Amino acid sequence: MRALFDACIKKYPGMGHYLDEDAAIVHSPVFESAMIKITSSRTLSGPELKTLEPFRVSTGEGTQEVAPAADFASEVLRQAKKPRRAQRTMVDYNALLCGGPHGPLLTTMLYLA
Repeated sequence: MRALFDACIKKYPGMGHYLDEDAAIVHSPVFESAMIKITSSRTLSGPELKTLEPFRVSTGEGTQEVAPAADFASEVLRQAKKPRRAQRTMVDYNALLCGGPHGPLLTTMLYLA
């Protein structure tokens, strides 16, 4: 990951403020730690569970759980091929896989809540 960040900084020097090794861009270290553990399928600590509680959703009856895509772009493209459903289908913490606390899907989810 560091190699990708360094390449971005080399090509776009203005990104250094956000991507340098010492960049202070993490607003909630506990939230970030929880996100990393979720994507790695690791067990969350007590503080991490508490931080993520507002984002927890239960799967309702009749919902279908879809296997996660290999990456964000694949997920977006796969969803674009499906017809829209009348009701939302939520999977526990699935929206958090799309990015940090300011990710577009999470922002939309909070707006709709």
